[in-house]
Parts: sequence; C-alpha cells; structure tokens
Amino acid sequence: MARRLAAYLRALAVVTAVRGALWMRPLAGILITCARTRTVEPRTPAADDQAIARVVVAVHRVSRIVPRATCLTQALAAQWLLGRAGITSCLRFGVARQAADIAAHAWLEVDGRVVIGDTPTTYTPLTRRSARDDH
Repeated sequence: MARRLAAYLRALAVVTAVRGALWMRPLAGILITCARTRTVEPRTPAADDQAIARVVVAVHRVSRIVPRATCLTQALAAQWLLGRAGITSCLRFGVARQAADIAAHAWLEVDGRVVIGDTPTTYTPLTRRSARDDH
C-alpha cells in the first residue's frame, strides 16, 4: 500500500511538472530532459515489468486529475519515471487525417511494446525519440 501511494505521489508530481513545463518551455528542452533522466541500477526483466506496470497505472490514474494531461504529457512523464527506474523507453509521435483536420498522438514504447498511449493503429508514425538519440 505504501509503495503504491508513493508511486502515485511521484507520478502526480511529475505529471504536474511536465504539464506546467509544456505550457512554459520549448518542447525540445523537455524532450531532452525526460530522455536523459535515468539511474544506473542492475535490473531484471521481471523487475522491469513490475516497474513499468507501476508507472503506467500511476500515470494513468493521476492524469485524470491534472488538467490537460494529454497523451504527450503522459508519455513524457512516464519516460522520466521509467528512466529513473533504469528503464530505457522510446517516445513516438504520429499523425492521422481526421475529416478536414490532422490529429497528432504521442505514445511511449519499451522494447517495441506500447506501454502508455493507446495503440496507434490509425496514426502514421513520424519519429522515434529515445534516450540513445541524445548521445
């Protein structure tokens, strides 16, 4: 119970900070900050799966109470939180034509698997952004 509460509080702080940063700072700086955040801890696949699940659930839940916590906000917050857990992720962007408009979507992948953001079946991927891109 205490571990879950700590995960929610951490996610609330990060989702709120990312949302605020998206209002005030250029996206490029936020992308670099979120992608570079990581710790160096030995990890096992089982520990990674548990950490990913904890982060995803916490980000989804707290995003309900943070105003305008869009797919981009959630993906960036999850990338930062996963990086702190030593898990490398890849931020993806895509677009789709919807009637006369173009819709954009962001999602986060770990080892090619979408972990946050709905599966982007109707979106054409534009680019990949991972922590490795900054080195």
